[in-house]
Amino acid sequence: MRECIKKNEYFQGFTIIEILVVVTIIIILAAIAIPYGSIFLAQNQLQDSTLNIIDSLRRTQSRAMSGMGEETWGIHFTNTSYTLFQGSSYDPVDPDNEVNDLSNVVRISSISLNGGGDDVIFNRVFGDTNNFGMIVLADQNSDSQATISINEVGMIDYDYNL
Repeated sequence: MRECIKKNEYFQGFTIIEILVVVTIIIILAAIAIPYGSIFLAQNQLQDSTLNIIDSLRRTQSRAMSGMGEETWGIHFTNTSYTLFQGSSYDPVDPDNEVNDLSNVVRISSISLNGGGDDVIFNRVFGDTNNFGMIVLADQNSDSQATISINEVGMIDYDYNL
């Protein structure tokens, strides 16, 4: 006996309408997620830059306290970079300077140090500083900021406003 094929039998699979609905949902989700992803990336770069500056401040303070090079040590700040240097004043042509550039979306928006200027210089032995104050970093793409505080005895602290 021969088997008959039913007319109502259909092939299993996706219709074009189902595929279009899924693609539309994916596009809508991507359109919502991409701006949040870029904000997260910018905040992450701000946090990385802040932690790198704090690490450099502590490293510079440690060099001064250990008497490395029998000199004081300091950091010079600009809007887009910071430079570790040896001695009581910053010399931009010193070949021993360690220059560190900030991320392209992070800038130092304000420097408020005792006595003015752009340098934090740590004294030998105790690691204290006469150039205590605050350094504020800002994300160029949002209102996020980070504040680094240095007090008279050389304690370094930070705070985020994300």
